[in-house]
This record gives sequence, structure tokens and C-alpha cells, in this order.
Amino acid sequence: MKKKLCIIGASGDIGQRMYNTLVNTFPEYEIIGTCFQKKSIYLENLDVTNYNMLNRYLLNHMPYIIIWLSGSKDVKNCQINEEFAYSINTTPIKFLIEILKNNNIKSKLIYISTDYVFDGLKGSYLTSDNCNPLTNYGKSKLKAEMFLIESDITFLIMRTSAVLINGKGFLGWLKSEFEKNNKFSLFENTYFSPIPIEILNKAVEIYILKNDWKKNIIHISGPRLTRFDFGKYFANFMGYDKTLLIKDKANFTNSTFQRDISLVPDESIRFLSINSWENLFKYL
Repeated sequence: MKKKLCIIGASGDIGQRMYNTLVNTFPEYEIIGTCFQKKSIYLENLDVTNYNMLNRYLLNHMPYIIIWLSGSKDVKNCQINEEFAYSINTTPIKFLIEILKNNNIKSKLIYISTDYVFDGLKGSYLTSDNCNPLTNYGKSKLKAEMFLIESDITFLIMRTSAVLINGKGFLGWLKSEFEKNNKFSLFENTYFSPIPIEILNKAVEIYILKNDWKKNIIHISGPRLTRFDFGKYFANFMGYDKTLLIKDKANFTNSTFQRDISLVPDESIRFLSINSWENLFKYL
């Protein structure tokens, strides 16, 4: 019987692509996944905020590896509703740890976290830097990390910056704005280190193959860029009109944007690192 590799949150933009990648990469595993309020012939419905549902699911499948992508990445909504942020991003991890411990389930967990666990005051963050999130989203993700660190389960926290997926998220919005052929603005004073979904998937593959996870936290990231520079390089790459871009400055007193939450990639996956915008966009 094949060991099970389970993606919790496989119906999201990242989850769908990771699921498809791992199915093709690891035929020795039975790849399973969950969805929430989405119909799917290959994913099982699961509400991770429901302890009993999560308990039944884990007892039924006894996964060898769990990849946790579930939760809300809606920074603005989390900021408006702190209770929502913790209920969807933190409490389910507490549930997971309790269920694994109470039932002696020896699953290994890969938890996908975020650059928002940092305050953005200095940038180029290492895993050894102190976390000090300023948003409810970042606070809820850091609290989940702390639950894992204080537990005795086998886990790996993968912190990543904006994950780039063609036609989705920031990248999808950017393409849409250029194609409208109207002028629009991007911040020139906010830095991040975006990463293509392909690099995140490759990093996950590498750690699935590792028998011994000696580190508990790693960073996966791309080159440090402002959002304006990202837009400019994207226009160069795609052949869009760069004059449509207008420089703007974020007001950090009333915005969920942070000055610089760029990450330094972990040495263990440094060979996957993307150090230039040319290499970044070749994946898109």
C-alpha cells in the first residue's frame, strides 16, 4: 500500500498547481487533497475550522506527509476581522497538533507560511531574525508557527513571499491593468521577494525526498524588488507599454503594505534561487 501525501487546501491557486506537480513527480505516493466549498472529483471536502471533521479526515487517511496550504491570505480582510484571521489561520493548526498527538499519528508536516511574520523595517530577513508582524494576517500565521515550534511533531515551516502564478493574484492583476491600456500606479517604496510557483513546488519536492529535516524553518524567495520595478520589468518581458506605469508611494500609517518584507533564501535551496528579474520571468 502506498504512503499518503496529503495537501490540505488543494483547491486554491497554489494548491491546485502543487497537487498536479506532485501527482506527476511522486508516483510512489498516493497524493490526496482537500477542498472547501468547491466541487471536485479528486478532492475531499474539509472544513479545517471544524475539529471533528479534521479529526475524522486524519484518522481515515493517516497521511505520511501533510502539506498545509489552507487558510486565508486576504491581508485586508484579516485586518478588518481579527477573529476571522485567527479562526482560519491559527486555530486549525492547534487542532492538527492535538489530533496528531492524541491519536499517535506520525505525520510529517510542511507548513507554508509568509513573509508577513516580519515588520518590514529592514528587509532581507533571515530565518534567525526576530519576527514582529504588524498585521493580523502576519500575527495569525506567526501564532500558528509558534504552536508548531512548541509541539513535538515533525514539521518544516516554509516561509515564502508573493507566489507568482500566471493569470492569478498580483501577476494576474498586473497583466490585466496593462492590457486595459490605461495608466495605473505601483508603489516604489515597498519591497518584496516574489517567487514563481514552480520554485516553491521544487522546494517542496526536495524536502519530501529528505529523510531527515534538520531545520524547522526555511525561507524560499526571489530577488528583492519594489512593486514598481517588478511592474517595469514585467512590461519589458511581456512587451507592454512601460509609460502606463506611474510611481506611487504607500502610506504606511493606514495601509497593510509594509516597507520591506523581502526574504533571504535558505542555503539548502540556494541553488534554486532567482537573483535577477530575467531569471524570475522565464518561469512565467
